[in-house]
Amino acid sequence: MSTPMKLSLLWNSIGQGHCTYRGKGYIGKPKIKCSHPFSLTFVCEYTFCPLIQPQYATVVRDGLSITFVKKVDTPSPRETWSEAIELPEDKEQAINLIKSEIKDMPSTIQEQVLKRYELVYNIVDSLRIRGLEEEE
Repeated sequence: MSTPMKLSLLWNSIGQGHCTYRGKGYIGKPKIKCSHPFSLTFVCEYTFCPLIQPQYATVVRDGLSITFVKKVDTPSPRETWSEAIELPEDKEQAINLIKSEIKDMPSTIQEQVLKRYELVYNIVDSLRIRGLEEEE
């Protein structure tokens, strides 16, 4: 059985509601919420499903640091999330590092990873500013 066919069968199961992360609420109609911690869009859809896609990456916030997490297709689920890279605080350096890591991934994933980085960066930046203001 080919990989796309396997992915399609798996998605048919997950997409029909057999997923732990599939939310009960809607994010506008007909978008269903995804609560997976590595979700890029927080919407349950095939293109951005961290469980289905063989190549996937995301950006997560860990306190005041930002980590880039990359998934590659491996035979063992334990080894699926292969890389976790703490990104530099400098925005340009971080974007260049992310771009170099995701250059072989589908363009839809690349665009969403960069959008997610911008969102997480803005959150962390505002938290840093708030922390500095409280110290004064």
